[in-house]
Amino acid sequence: MVQPETDEERKVRLLKELEGKNIAHGSVMLSAYITSRLEVNKAIFTFSSAAIGLLVIVFKNPLSGTGIASGFYILTMILFVAAIVSTLLVYASNANLIESYIKGEREKKEKYRLKLKKMIDINYFTFGLGIVSAAILAMLQ
Repeated sequence: MVQPETDEERKVRLLKELEGKNIAHGSVMLSAYITSRLEVNKAIFTFSSAAIGLLVIVFKNPLSGTGIASGFYILTMILFVAAIVSTLLVYASNANLIESYIKGEREKKEKYRLKLKKMIDINYFTFGLGIVSAAILAMLQ
């Protein structure tokens, strides 16, 4: 015959259920965080690549204009290429950081975390400056 659950057993069961829910919630939140970070980098990569293509198409002979416009054209191209390269470096740093977490390497983990933060800052900075430079270039034309 099945014994009814005592109050103590019920409390233990509910605590185990809560612990399982907390672990699942933490996993989902971590996954969403990582996914959203990667989506930002994908967007920067995509928009930078599209901007370079658009600049090449729109400005058929960019170096024939004024010196200022030519300078902004070159600057804009360099900034968007730097945004693309820094995005790739963000992906590489992210992979290294995750690998160091899996292996439990504390020293490398901190090194990769700082490197990733620096790469993300460079990525956002070059992309933002590329947008500003492209806007100035458009006004000069």
